Amino acid sequence: MKKGKIILGMVSLGLLFGGFTKVNAAETDFAECVKQDECVLESDVTIDTTIELQNDLVLDLNGYTITSNVKTNGAAIETSHTLTIKDSKGTGLFDASQGYAFYAFDGGTLILDSGEIKALDAPFAGNNTTGDMNAIVNGGTLTAIHGAAIYSPSQGKIEINGGTLNGGINIRMGQVTINGGNIINNNPLNVDPIEDYYGFPGSVWLSDAVAIIGGTYTSENTEYGNSLNLVINGGNFESEIGNALTIYAFGKYEQDLNLEINGGTFNGKEISVAIEDADSLGLKDYSNVLVEDYKKFVNEVDVNITSGTFNSNVEDLLNDGYKVVETDGVYNVEANLVLSTDDDKVVMESEKPLSNNYELKVEEKDLENTDVVLNDAKNLIEESLNESETIKFNDIDVLATYDINVYDGVDIVKIDGTDKYKISIKVALDLLSKYDFVKVVYINDEGKVESLYDTNVENGVVSFETTHLSTYSVIGYNADVTEVSEPAIENPSTFDNVATFMILGAISVIGLTIATVVLKKKHN
Repeated sequence: MKKGKIILGMVSLGLLFGGFTKVNAAETDFAECVKQDECVLESDVTIDTTIELQNDLVLDLNGYTITSNVKTNGAAIETSHTLTIKDSKGTGLFDASQGYAFYAFDGGTLILDSGEIKALDAPFAGNNTTGDMNAIVNGGTLTAIHGAAIYSPSQGKIEINGGTLNGGINIRMGQVTINGGNIINNNPLNVDPIEDYYGFPGSVWLSDAVAIIGGTYTSENTEYGNSLNLVINGGNFESEIGNALTIYAFGKYEQDLNLEINGGTFNGKEISVAIEDADSLGLKDYSNVLVEDYKKFVNEVDVNITSGTFNSNVEDLLNDGYKVVETDGVYNVEANLVLSTDDDKVVMESEKPLSNNYELKVEEKDLENTDVVLNDAKNLIEESLNESETIKFNDIDVLATYDINVYDGVDIVKIDGTDKYKISIKVALDLLSKYDFVKVVYINDEGKVESLYDTNVENGVVSFETTHLSTYSVIGYNADVTEVSEPAIENPSTFDNVATFMILGAISVIGLTIATVVLKKKHN
């Protein structure tokens, strides 16, 4: 009993000094609820003044509504910690229609897992003068009445994995990764003309689904500075009033701007992806802002697009080795992996992107030493057999020989290394049908067979993999391949076994008898 009381007392002290880990919040105790690890609503809640969190918090809307009466330029909840918003019931709403909803500073992180957040200006926001902000969206909905769903002018990490962002994203710097979700800006209120707002020091609401205003701010972040690294691996980017994605590369301050697109769908009003600067936009002075101040540095954007679907041609933004394939007004970016002759008689497929300037050239050749090649091929085929197999050739012939090379203009490209290439050669079906087996051999500059390759034959096309290009011959042959049986191990007959055991038993008895006599003598 005493031990039980002591344990109960310790638990009570832990609750008193450590705080509850999870509290259900009604209207009257919401301010206390958010001081815990997790706050679960059990009724609708109204916020009249800004709440600054002093701790990490998981806020579960639990199907209820939080209404914020905090006015314009103020946020309902501010944090320098990690705030995670979710909704267990699926009908929860955080309504900040009179101002901002959540504001992160000094490295604070805002996370949306589920639920809906609506704000007048931006549901997730930061400020370049109050330290970095971070944001993660895994699901749910962020909706701005006007403005961006996420506004981040400071350095920080932003990750979008799912959900819907009505109003899009507006940032000036940061380490941004978008893996999925719907980033949409069809809001006619987001029409601040860039020519009037390129020098505006506050939030600018532009018509792009993703708008980057670069080269206008600095950062005290010691790791990333004021750099932008935007990586898009997937997602849907849509704007009926602007571009799907625009990077405005201004030059008031020097800034690294990097864009990598590895997937996703991009649909803008007219243009899907655009890179703009003061000159391309034809910016002029306005108010007390001089356009020349925004042209001090040339902040070019390093663009790398490897995949994606676009509603406008992005060919001018592609690096060598990638191409645009257009179908009915839809532009798909693909790696340039295939080279072929004009008649498609020989095709080369690469593991890695090939320069768009490369050209496959093939010359059909007649061998001067066919007998030597066939004899060398026989030897290599025999060497390729398992140790238990033997082969008897019935007939063998050279079906085709090609000198295969890749050219960059008039120069041959050296392709001889560790990268693999698939070579496909068309051979007449009536010729292939005469042979049960087909191999390919590599013939070196001395006319000797150096390597043997297994092939795949389908619909008159012989394919094989290699790491280099040169002269190749397709060899067809018929042969009998037989298994060699290993010598059988003869077991002695049952009688032999019995005789052996009888002899061994007799020897054992004699040995035991002698040992017993010797021991008795020693004992006596």
